[in-house]
Amino acid sequence: MAPQAGYLDQIREALTGGDIVANSLESYFNNEGSWLPVVYATNFMDALSKLEHKLEPFINSEKWINGVFSAIERIAEVDDGHYGIEIAVEQDKESILYKPDGV
Repeated sequence: MAPQAGYLDQIREALTGGDIVANSLESYFNNEGSWLPVVYATNFMDALSKLEHKLEPFINSEKWINGVFSAIERIAEVDDGHYGIEIAVEQDKESILYKPDGV
C-alpha cells in the first residue's frame, strides 16, 4: 500500500539493492518504522497473515493511513542510494518517519 505504485518499486529495489540502503531501510522497518504495513515472510500466505494481523488495529484510523502515505512518500524522497534514510531517521529525527501520535 503506497500513495504511488512507483514508491513500492523504489522501496523494493532499495531493500534488495546495495548494503548501505538495504541495511538502513531494514533497520528502519524493524524499529522506528515498525508501525508501517511492512512484513517479512518466507512465503505469500505467511506474509498475508502477518500483514492482516499487523493492520487489524488500524483498519479505520485515518491518522494512521495518512501517516503511512506520508512516511512512504518521504522514504522514497530521501532514498539517495547511500545513507539518506539513515540520516533522515537517526540524525535528522524526521517526525514524519515516526509513528503518528495517538495511533
